Amino acid sequence: MRRTTVAIASGLALVFASAALADSTTPANAPAPQMQPASATQDSSNPIICKSYVHEGDVIRTKDCRTKHQWEAVERQNREDVTETQLRSLEGTPMH
Repeated sequence: MRRTTVAIASGLALVFASAALADSTTPANAPAPQMQPASATQDSSNPIICKSYVHEGDVIRTKDCRTKHQWEAVERQNREDVTETQLRSLEGTPMH
């Protein structure tokens, strides 16, 4: 029983973390942000890191390029979201 509960909680945490990454805060008709050449923003202490994602049902990979500091901020926010979700599930508090 305990393993099942832990497995379900872990699965939900992964789903919420994935949903946070997939969530788009810009409207669909918003103009695309202007991209700067990599050489213009390249900094040895803050390199640009590109990751590729394939969402379920997609055929083409989506490339997401951010600076090291931006990736760290995204990962920190995802950890906080997962922790909050886990704590709310333990408390029985409904999520908003």
